[in-house]
Amino acid sequence: TWLTSLSAAGSLVVAGLLLATHFVFSSDLALAQAADSLMDVGAATLLAFTAKVGSQPSDERHPFGHSRAEPLGALGI
Repeated sequence: TWLTSLSAAGSLVVAGLLLATHFVFSSDLALAQAADSLMDVGAATLLAFTAKVGSQPSDERHPFGHSRAEPLGALGI
């Protein structure tokens, strides 16, 4: 999960740089790429969350474990 968190942080930095580029140069392409990078942040965050939930062992409420969280996260992405 640390790798997906690192990916989300990297995408967030890229989005910030692209937003700054948009404001400095009035580049619509930079704004579109910033929006794409923000969607990457959302996808990486969802992936990190579902991987963490999916790795939890079985408990009283989930006798077969939490492994179904990962396919649901992939569906969300």
